[in-house]
Amino acid sequence: MDNARRVLRGFLRHDAAWQSAADFLIGQFGEIIPLCNQPFFKASLDYHFPMQFPTTDAYWQTVAAFLRKKFGEKVKLLGPNEFHELFPRTFPYFVQHEIDLNELEVFVVHKGLMEYLDDATLQWIVKTKQPAFGNEVFAIFTQPTGNKATEGLIHFKPVFDECQKRTTTPTIEKYPLVDEGLTAIVVTTYNRPQFLERTLATLAPFNLPMLVVNDGSTEKFRQDYATVYSRYPVTVVELPINRGLPTALNVALSYWLASDTVEWISYFQDDVEAHPDLFRVLARVQHPIERPLLSGRLDPLYKVYEEKEVNGVRLALQRTCSGMHLHGHHTYWKKVMPLPTPYLGAPKNRPHGSNIDWWTTCWSPESVTKQDNYVHIVPRYVRTFAELGQSTWGNEALSLSDPELAR
Repeated sequence: MDNARRVLRGFLRHDAAWQSAADFLIGQFGEIIPLCNQPFFKASLDYHFPMQFPTTDAYWQTVAAFLRKKFGEKVKLLGPNEFHELFPRTFPYFVQHEIDLNELEVFVVHKGLMEYLDDATLQWIVKTKQPAFGNEVFAIFTQPTGNKATEGLIHFKPVFDECQKRTTTPTIEKYPLVDEGLTAIVVTTYNRPQFLERTLATLAPFNLPMLVVNDGSTEKFRQDYATVYSRYPVTVVELPINRGLPTALNVALSYWLASDTVEWISYFQDDVEAHPDLFRVLARVQHPIERPLLSGRLDPLYKVYEEKEVNGVRLALQRTCSGMHLHGHHTYWKKVMPLPTPYLGAPKNRPHGSNIDWWTTCWSPESVTKQDNYVHIVPRYVRTFAELGQSTWGNEALSLSDPELAR
């Protein structure tokens, strides 16, 4: 029966070859006939990724007509990938974790494909969105307007019943993907193994997964780096030649973004030390929407626009900050990537540095500053131990001694 279900989920009902195969399977597995006689399951047999919109299926056509009439062809929706043919701003269920669902207008729930919506996403849709239209196959939810669905309300019951079966996520009403999740650490380095060792010594006690990207350091440092790597629990990626900090950071971020368990990525340069309570404090204030980008270092070169307290933690709000420490939610990093490379190689003092801090905080169209937000700083939880002459590009901030870490 399970094998038959798997095969039938790929069934193309308008294809004669697939139709004959399905007829054979149904004949061999009579116990699944009652299930297949349900309209929503029949329609689910059409799901084969990717495929054309089922133009001869009345259930799909009525939904398409509803969407065109109410929202037009440019509606932003989450739904089966087939809708992309008619509505180019369709996001399929497969990318539900890669996008900000709050930016969508419509949520097309195919009742035969609810297994492709994870618990948090489905429950968030049901709890925060409004039923708008339903038929035997689909339940359409929209942003709340106060006007309840006048057609097909009975068809929402399978969706509500499915929600009852699934475990409720406590934070679901705020955001579908909020989770304590896993924090991963990134460190980039170039020609400074002695600095890296001091940095790793302060980060290792956090017992978090760490990735070091060596930006093509020269041969004379190879053995020193190998010695440092052997002393700490790190994964190492070594670029074959020096390509510059933006490239190294893009590589590092991509490594962790490939994981479906990493929620927050904390980036450190190789000349910092961190407070033992850094991540405990960040966990109290980080938020994927309200505070998606934070730092443990208050940069003295940039203006503080506001100060406030969140969960007992004092925060300073800046529009940009140093790249020595940047702590971002995985959805935020995806929005600002790739970080552009102004020139190849390690940062230089002319005409400017690597600009990864400027791009991440305020130059990217998706940056917090461009979205009317700020970098939220937890002062004195990260500091640099480098001095002016130890910067490859003459960072002016190093002429000012960093204050000691908070007590």
